[in-house]
Amino acid sequence: MKPVEETGRRVLPDAVADRIREAILDGEFAPGDRLPPERELAEQLHVNRSSIREALKKLEQLRLVEIQQGSGIRVCAIENASFDLVWDLIARSGTRDRRWMEGLLELREALFPGIVRVAMNRASPADLRKTAAKVHEFMQRDYSDREFIQLLRTLQDDLAELTGNPVLKIFSNALQRGADATPVERWLSAERRKITPLVLRVAVAVEAGDVDTAERATREITRRVNQAVIAAMTREESEHLPNEPS
Repeated sequence: MKPVEETGRRVLPDAVADRIREAILDGEFAPGDRLPPERELAEQLHVNRSSIREALKKLEQLRLVEIQQGSGIRVCAIENASFDLVWDLIARSGTRDRRWMEGLLELREALFPGIVRVAMNRASPADLRKTAAKVHEFMQRDYSDREFIQLLRTLQDDLAELTGNPVLKIFSNALQRGADATPVERWLSAERRKITPLVLRVAVAVEAGDVDTAERATREITRRVNQAVIAAMTREESEHLPNEPS
């Protein structure tokens, strides 16, 4: 591992944790491997042992390593890590990491329609009409692809807020992080024509209190968004593959 540059006493453990995490995700250490002892890590990274200990605690909180008293620090399987690690895996380049984006999109497709159902069962008719009015007002004007994506995000946020469940709201925010890690507006421009009527259907159903229709339309929106994102990622990856020798 490359040494860590001195960045200040308070942030140095974060930089150390980042460097070790990258080494694990790059495959320098496989699941089940033991990391070098603290002293050796400190020498490799040119930091003191207290920074190493703090960094390892951060990685343990992510469940990326397991600190075993008397037997060292063992690397855990990535699949058993904390959900927070998903963002690092999505942001990494390379086709081998696309499965993490696919997994996140699949999770959203499975859960977001349920958030809509909870919101509509709990929110007042006035709040539901207010949410629908935002969509109708937006659709009355010209808008860019970026603005359309922002509408989808706002609609998701508003419905999550209407559940009255802070855990669902935090989860909705987490899903947005995955979307923000990718140029979604570029990938969805060709799909906007198909998705727009579905968004209007959701708004009409929310306004009318038609839970089943809103849930079905939301599921179809997430399905189309997911397909567009994965298709675009696959296309971009194929364009960057080296030409095979003839």
